Amino acid sequence: MSLSKQLYLIITFTFLLIFTGNTIISIQNTKLYLEQESTSKAQDTATSLGMMLKSLISNKKDPEIASTINAISDSGFYSSIRLEDHLYTFTDKELLEQIDNLKDFNWKIDKVIIDKEYGEIILNEDDNLLDELLDESNEELKSNNLKDNSYTFVPTNKFKNNSYLKIDFKATNNYESLDMSVKLKLSNVLVNSTRAIKFDDVPQWFIDFIPISLEEQKSTINDGWKTAAVIYVKANPGVAYLKLYTQVKDELLYAIIAFLISIILLSITLKLVLKPLKEIELLANKISQGSYDTVIELPWTKELKSVSIAMNIMSSKIKNIISKLNNNIKEISTEITKDPLTKLHNKQSFEDDLKNCFMNKKDGYMFLIQISKLGDFAQVNGRNSVNDFLIEFSNILKNTNNATAYRFYGSEFAMIVHESELSKIKDITKNLKEKFELLSIKVKKDDVANIGVVLFSKLDTLGAVLSGVSEAYEMAKQIGPNESYIKEVNNDGRGMLEWKNLVFDIIARENINIDYIGDIICNTTNKLLMQEAFSSMKDKKNENIPIGIFLSVAQANNKVIEFDMIIVKKVIEYIKDKNIKTQILINLSMDSIQDVIFLSWLKNIIKENHQIANQLVFALTAHSISHFINEFESFVRFAKEQNSQTMIKRFDVKFIEIDNLKKLKPNSIRLSRDYTSCICDDVNKKSLVDSICQISELVNIDVYAENVQDDRDFNVIRTLDINGASRC
Repeated sequence: MSLSKQLYLIITFTFLLIFTGNTIISIQNTKLYLEQESTSKAQDTATSLGMMLKSLISNKKDPEIASTINAISDSGFYSSIRLEDHLYTFTDKELLEQIDNLKDFNWKIDKVIIDKEYGEIILNEDDNLLDELLDESNEELKSNNLKDNSYTFVPTNKFKNNSYLKIDFKATNNYESLDMSVKLKLSNVLVNSTRAIKFDDVPQWFIDFIPISLEEQKSTINDGWKTAAVIYVKANPGVAYLKLYTQVKDELLYAIIAFLISIILLSITLKLVLKPLKEIELLANKISQGSYDTVIELPWTKELKSVSIAMNIMSSKIKNIISKLNNNIKEISTEITKDPLTKLHNKQSFEDDLKNCFMNKKDGYMFLIQISKLGDFAQVNGRNSVNDFLIEFSNILKNTNNATAYRFYGSEFAMIVHESELSKIKDITKNLKEKFELLSIKVKKDDVANIGVVLFSKLDTLGAVLSGVSEAYEMAKQIGPNESYIKEVNNDGRGMLEWKNLVFDIIARENINIDYIGDIICNTTNKLLMQEAFSSMKDKKNENIPIGIFLSVAQANNKVIEFDMIIVKKVIEYIKDKNIKTQILINLSMDSIQDVIFLSWLKNIIKENHQIANQLVFALTAHSISHFINEFESFVRFAKEQNSQTMIKRFDVKFIEIDNLKKLKPNSIRLSRDYTSCICDDVNKKSLVDSICQISELVNIDVYAENVQDDRDFNVIRTLDINGASRC
């Protein structure tokens, strides 16, 4: 996870933590305040109502009492206002009213009885009531001395308010006396005004999540010295919920705005702070890829500035080290490919150059020149004289027009002459003989050297040319001192048409055998890492066909791409059929990796076999790549996209400079055999290989050695940073 994402998460988590905490505390405080405010207001209202109703309470049935209570209840601030009588009371008249078909109420009530389980009845002695009755002008009441008695019911816990109570009593008038029983509904509630609790604009989940509890408040109303009634007032929680919900919405809106502003400010700050970090990261990636730049604009943050300065110092130091290693590699490479005395190229360079001629379809002549009896000359003359003689002899070869001279070893020299006309070759041979004659006079040596010459073409092989020139040299020796002989090589008797038909037939029938050779063993674990797919073909006589000639003819007739397709298919089948777990090296031609159709086909077949894609290692020689650097770089990217790998075979710094490795970025390189041959006795080679390994490691490229024969060489290789090697 990136630093910016981590900071965003931390800020978000911290913000949510603070917001949640503040919101909870704010809600609790606001809720408590609203509860107290509503309760206090309800209490004030109850007290005020008690004062207002005090003057009316003497007549508890007065309709003005209900009107006053309903008027206050209609304000909507209260869910209920209830006026309760202090006692349960009833009169004789109320009892008589419960009796149906009673013509008049001129009955005297006595012996009022109830079930004691529910309470008891007490007759109220009310002198005031009697006085009022006596003052009435109703003479009939006066004459009969009739009084409407009032009773108080004292309930037990079993009696429930607003329920019916069975009352037995005796009623007497002038004519008769009756025992009666009625069910009287008793309630101490005089007035009850309620309003529906409405939560407009407040969602139900908010109400369920934050319960508000408002207690009912009361006030006592006295009638003289007696408690007459109690007024109960309960606030409407809908008002409190609306205020609380509005506050929470406002806080949430503010929090969101504050959060967005914080994120924007954080984003701007992070861009400013992380920009140097991204530059440092980019610099580190460039260093790992072999590009040693520096941070130009140093950050203003002290810590990041220190890191940037340290990275610049490290990059500069690595750049200097790599530069020294590159120079060291170039110098050593030059030394090991040239004869130290004559400064002519050695035999390995000769072989590479001759193969290059075959690949590029160049015809020419090879000269084999060997100094006669150099050992006898050295015994007679001193070391310095011999060296002077060899230098002067090599200068004659160097100065030959359109030719490259080589010293194989000791007295054996060679030349590659890029001329195809026999007449010019004869002129060159004649010129060399004349110069050798002059040199023989100067050094007082009659027999200087014999010259063998052989023609080579694109259909030749290295072995055939060397064999032919050796025969020519032997013929020159038989002719006489300082003589030459020119031999024409016939390429095993096949003409171009016959070669073409043979190649076409083999490719059409896919009559190609593949051997898996060159086992590369890991230097640290001794585990098999890789094998190379080696193609072999036979002619109609069941004789092996030189692979070099076969590929040359195939390339000349646009069949090499089809040949590469066959090899790739056979390798994939081999890996799948044999359940191979190691990597297989597949040699491709430069024509194939530049062909759009081949690349499309290769992409599809790798996709179909994606499970083994990483086992396919496509290789080209350093010499062939040297002429097509950009094309190979493009192919490396293509192979990586398919999850496959690439290798540069026969890696030699004279073909591909070490600096180009960081541009090409293959997965691995396999060193030229000349680099590791006799490395145990050659300090320069050891230093060269070590430098190549160090630079390759910096750009994440594996290094392998090929066909290490000598055990002493192999032991030296194991001490270097070479990843693996194959043995002969």
